Amino acid sequence: MAAQHSRILIVDDHAVVRRGLGNLLMAQIPHARVTEERTCLGLQRQLALFGFELVILDLVLPDGNTIDLLPGIMALYPGLRVLMYSMSAEEVYAERAQMAGAMGFMTKAEDEEELVRAVRMVLKGKPYLSPSQEARALGMSSIDPDPFRSLSPREISTMDHLLRGRTIGEVATLMGVGHSTATTFKARLFNKLGVNNLL
Repeated sequence: MAAQHSRILIVDDHAVVRRGLGNLLMAQIPHARVTEERTCLGLQRQLALFGFELVILDLVLPDGNTIDLLPGIMALYPGLRVLMYSMSAEEVYAERAQMAGAMGFMTKAEDEEELVRAVRMVLKGKPYLSPSQEARALGMSSIDPDPFRSLSPREISTMDHLLRGRTIGEVATLMGVGHSTATTFKARLFNKLGVNNLL
């Protein structure tokens, strides 16, 4: 009887990340078949054409924020397993990613062994929590309560864009809102975080 293949889609806008991750998984996960993609549009195209067991998904791609797409994707492909893999802060995004349908969130700062452990868990249908998430869940973390929990999805998107050096006009265009609305999101964001700037 032929071995069952695990079809894995890696979606990241950096080729070196996709290739390195793909090589690691093909070496460590028996019978892994890896496909690469770099955009939200490409993600949706690949999902429509092929059946994947797992998608390893960066948070921010050139054409959008994947957390915003995730609920719709999970509605279309309810058996799909998603592991978010990002440079973005776990404290800000992990819970939101899991609420959107991801089975786990890990940062690119984690080592290879932890990444392979996460992929194996998610392929088995088990949710993945990083060591720091597990510590917080057990109440063992000394980290203060999450100051980002009160931010709306729009405020988080505004923060993402501002941290990437975009002007408020660019933020408005990318989010499809007026300049005054983007300014309001920024003001609420700064007020909730108690800051005057994000740098």
